[in-house]
Amino acid sequence: MTYTDPGEQRVRLGERGDLGATRDSRDPDQAGLFDVDPRTEPRAQTQCAKVLAYIKEHGSITPRDAMDFYCYRLAARVFDLNEMGHAIKKTMESHDGGQHARYSL
Repeated sequence: MTYTDPGEQRVRLGERGDLGATRDSRDPDQAGLFDVDPRTEPRAQTQCAKVLAYIKEHGSITPRDAMDFYCYRLAARVFDLNEMGHAIKKTMESHDGGQHARYSL
């Protein structure tokens, strides 16, 4: 595995429904990109991109939905997205045996 400078590596939301693809920072089409620093929690930014794409496509996301793409800390990713400026709302839903969160824009 070779090290890539964090300034040159980016993650972009897919245009055809794929939930993330790596692009070089010199790509002229830079809209909707997150910086990725592979030295600190490299999957966090990719998971943020996947969570945001899922919410935009389906309207909301639950922790069970996030498990489909191996995101087991959805609340942490929602916190990261809110810190990035996305206004994600949380609604608690009751069900037999407890309750769970549903996140939406």
